[in-house]
Amino acid sequence: MPIVASLWTQKAKRWFDFLVFSASRTVFLHNNDAVFQLLKSCFTATLGLNALAISSSGGVGALLGHGYGSHFFGGISPVAPGILYLRVYRSIQETVFITEEIVSLIMFSVREIACSDLPRERVDKLKRTRNGTRCGKISLMAAMTRVKLAASLGASLVWLSGGLGLVQALFKETLPSWFIAVYSSEHKEGPEGMVAMLRGYALAYFAVLCGAFAWGIDSSSSASKRRPEVLGLHMEFLASALDGKISLGCDGVTWRSYVLAFVSLMVGCVPSWVLEVDADVLRRLSKGLRQWNEGELALAILGIGGIETMGAAAELIIEGQ
Repeated sequence: MPIVASLWTQKAKRWFDFLVFSASRTVFLHNNDAVFQLLKSCFTATLGLNALAISSSGGVGALLGHGYGSHFFGGISPVAPGILYLRVYRSIQETVFITEEIVSLIMFSVREIACSDLPRERVDKLKRTRNGTRCGKISLMAAMTRVKLAASLGASLVWLSGGLGLVQALFKETLPSWFIAVYSSEHKEGPEGMVAMLRGYALAYFAVLCGAFAWGIDSSSSASKRRPEVLGLHMEFLASALDGKISLGCDGVTWRSYVLAFVSLMVGCVPSWVLEVDADVLRRLSKGLRQWNEGELALAILGIGGIETMGAAAELIIEGQ
């Protein structure tokens, strides 16, 4: 009998944990602020941006944890934010705002990465920005690695939350609106403007990953048929901004970093996308890159653009001699 009673006690605890866990999902179904906080917890846990035991080490283990259960005496153990989001995302009624929130969280994460905490004995030596954030010198390579992780998480959450529809909205609406509406700050955050540069790279990596999830890297999937229209609109936006036809409100360093990274990723990772872009747009984009003294990248995108851009590529080669 003691053995049977013990088994029933354990089963009752598991049912209690399950009921508490299920009830906790309700708040996310009707409160967008709660969804934002859950998304923020996903980034914080994955990047290891706080000192909580469940997320201090970061990585996928901190994001997904080890399920849920009464592992701690006297109560239920913390549930990893990734597990909780996997249980609630299908029931979120308004998904349109999720893309904008994820973009803002990526930008916040980049600042936290660039202004990461250092050991206490070095606190006094850190540079303090006007908003009170201490910023220390960190390895650019290490920062880029963590920025890629943040962008990868953001792209995964966008694709998981809304699929093809959210990705198309990202390229058509969210990113253009962000570049137009965001105003540059009065001071450079982070060491030597690293934050502004990393933000542009993070957005580019995030955008390319979202596109790869939705359309694939080639034309083998049926979803890739929608890529030329959506990607064409985004490339038209880039070219028009470089032409000066669109006034941007974002930091100039962020914009330059985004354009260079996005085009470089297209050329190096998804060259088939370039073939689907209008030749005139590619020529205008190449012209803007040359004005930035990025001749190699300008030539590379024309070289991949096909027969219609060969003339412009030849002219660029002749001009460079």
